[in-house]
Amino acid sequence: MRVFVLMLVVAVLVGFATGGRLDRIPEAGIRWTLLVPVALVMQPIPLPREWALTMLYASFALLVVFAVRNVRLPGFPLILLGALLNLTVIAVNAGMPVSAHAITVAGLRNDYQELLRDGEGAKHQLAGPGTRLNPLADVIGFPRPVMQVVSPGDLCIYSGAAWLIVAAMRGRSARRRQEDQPTGPDRHREATVGE
Repeated sequence: MRVFVLMLVVAVLVGFATGGRLDRIPEAGIRWTLLVPVALVMQPIPLPREWALTMLYASFALLVVFAVRNVRLPGFPLILLGALLNLTVIAVNAGMPVSAHAITVAGLRNDYQELLRDGEGAKHQLAGPGTRLNPLADVIGFPRPVMQVVSPGDLCIYSGAAWLIVAAMRGRSARRRQEDQPTGPDRHREATVGE
């Protein structure tokens, strides 16, 4: 989460530096936003492994639906790609594999020891020789002061969100929607055809 927050802060600063305003973000036209908090709340619920994995799959499915619904907006293609990458690696491994090397780089040895002690967690597991699609797993470690392990899919999601914020602050989403709508004679022609 720290990497995500850092990227959002940078995005807001870039937005301001390029003449953007925060009050333009609600005008970006993002739809079905309620799916995001619902999806995020579903992930940390403590449940037996089978149910926890089901909730995890459902959570990412909601994020995919949300991204598809908004895919024409800036940043959402990357968000969709990231959600699909994470969902894929989780599905083929019945949980998100975590690289021991990335945990060490991030300075999270306590988490590493906990995974070793508990074996496969409900939603995470240590990556090993049998791990499928290992490059898509949690293999990127950020050292102090960030101290977080993320996947390529996570970075896609974070980058897409940052792109969306900068574009929305600059008002690009609203302008694009206006450009997509027919005006003048074209609008009248479409109305006539539709009738």
